[in-house]
This record gives sequence, C-alpha cells and structure tokens, in this order.
Amino acid sequence: MPNFPVRFDNYPIIDLSSNQFHGSIPISLANVTASYLSNNALTIFKPFLCTEQSYRQTSFLGLSNNMLSRSLPDCWMHWTELIVLNLENNKLSGNIPSSMGSLYQISTLRLSNNDISGILPSSLKNCTGLQLLDVGQNNLNGEIPTWIGEYLTRLVVLRLKSNRFHGSLPLTLCQLDSNQIMDLSLNHISGVIPWCFHNFTPMVFKVDDYSSIVSSYHVDGSGGYERTYVNNEYITWKGKDYKYGRNLGLLRIIDLSSNRLTGEIPKTLTNLVELVQLNLSRNYLSGTIPESIGKMKLLESLDLSHNQLSSKIPMGLVDISFFSFIGFVE
Repeated sequence: MPNFPVRFDNYPIIDLSSNQFHGSIPISLANVTASYLSNNALTIFKPFLCTEQSYRQTSFLGLSNNMLSRSLPDCWMHWTELIVLNLENNKLSGNIPSSMGSLYQISTLRLSNNDISGILPSSLKNCTGLQLLDVGQNNLNGEIPTWIGEYLTRLVVLRLKSNRFHGSLPLTLCQLDSNQIMDLSLNHISGVIPWCFHNFTPMVFKVDDYSSIVSSYHVDGSGGYERTYVNNEYITWKGKDYKYGRNLGLLRIIDLSSNRLTGEIPKTLTNLVELVQLNLSRNYLSGTIPESIGKMKLLESLDLSHNQLSSKIPMGLVDISFFSFIGFVE
C-alpha cells in the first residue's frame, strides 16, 4: 500500500477494501475516523498501530481478510476511541495483549479465525460496552472467565466457538441478560448446564429493541460523509454455516455442541421461549428431554443427537410448529 503523503483530517472515512493492496499500512491513515481496509493482502500493521501520536480519533478499524501475521501488537492504549475493531480471518498468533483492555469505547471486537493462543486477559473486563465479542476459531485455552458475566453485561453476541476452553460453565454467564447468541461449541467444556441459563431476557421475552443492537454501526463524519457498518456473523444453522448480516439481531441461539457436558437438560432451559435454535449435540447429557420443551414454540432447529438421553421423545414436541430440523440420533 502506498505511503500517502497527506494527512486525512478532512477525510473521516476511507474505504480501500476489496483491492489488492499488500505490504504495510501507512501511518497517515491513523488519523481517519473510519478505515475500511478489509479483503486485501496486507501483512504488516505494527508501525501503523504503535507509532505514538498525540491523538487518534479512529472509531472504526476494519482489517479482516488480509494476511496479517505474527503476534498482536501490545499498543492498543493509543486507540481508546475505537468502537469497532475487526481483525478476523488473518494469520495472527500469540496472546491477546493486555492493552486491549484500554479499548474503553469498544462495542464490537472480532478476532475470529486466526491462530491466537493463551487465555482471555482479565483486562478485557474494562471493555464494559462490548456488545459483540467473537474470538472463535483460535487456539485459546483456560477456563471461561467469570468476569465475562460480571463486567460484560451488555453482550448480545458471545462467540467462543472452536477453541480449547475447558472447565465448567461459570454461573456468572447467567448475568448476561442481553444475550441473544451464545456459541460455545467445539471446546472441552465439562460439568452441567447451569440451571440459571434461562435469564437471557431476549430469549424469554419478545423485545424489539434488541433487533438492531448489533446489526449496524453508523459512522457520521464532517462534511456530510456517512457510512453504515453491518455486523456479519457466520452461524451454524441446521448443520451448515450461513452468513447473517442485517438480520443477525433477529436470531436467538444457544450452541453448546461438541463439548463434554454431563447431567440432565435443565427444565428451566425451556423457559427460553424466543429461542430459534438450540444445539446440545455431541455431549454426555443423560436423563430425559423435558416435557415442557413444547413451550419453545419458535424453535426451528433442535439438535440433541449423540448424547445419552433416554426414555420416550416427549409429546410436547408436537406443539412446536416451525421445526425444519430436529436431531435425536443415538
């Protein structure tokens, strides 16, 4: 990418996405309010991130689908105005740096599909405005931190899919009463499903306000510049991955599949009457399917296959009219 010889103070939004730019990111772009640099072949961004400046006004930084490699730089204390940070689909490695906890304004943090390892740093609990946290498809390990539920209470989307998290599901996750999508699949999580997993308000009540929380981010710039950022998310739906954009906020999903969960399916889980997908497959769940599952009339996809469930399939399932996928394979 050329090292632009100008300052971009008068250009609050720069969109250079979906080109063939390669190499490093020019330092001059650090003054831009919103930088769209995704879908290129960029490889180096540490100088761009870590060069000290008196003030950075960047609120959106999109660097997904590039070839960024090596460890995540530990200089996020210079980017305190960021609202959206998208680094997914790169080749980043190493740990998540503690300085990411300095992103006090962050609402969307996307680090999925990289090679990031280590644990989730406790400094992220300072990012109390987070509504979407996606660190799926990495090599993160350790237990799911209790502080996620204690401090990140505004989370609407929590995606920890396909990592190496272990231990039990912390009860503090039940404090995420704004949660709409929880995908913890393909980990090594053990223990029982907490009885309090019925506290997620959008999954219990029809709340229209939630439908637009994570669907878009609007950038207003001086001189009439404006741009809408749409949060896209790949959701495993009926066994296949689908990309959801503006309609993402309409989904209500819990996916705990491919873990090591034991015990019975909590009856309280059937209070999530707004849920459209429930996937508990490929665990070690035992006992019976709660008869009250018939209350979940909006379910379109239910997968309880590859567990140790017994007894009869409950008659309550006939009350669910929207089923297009159901899995009970032994």
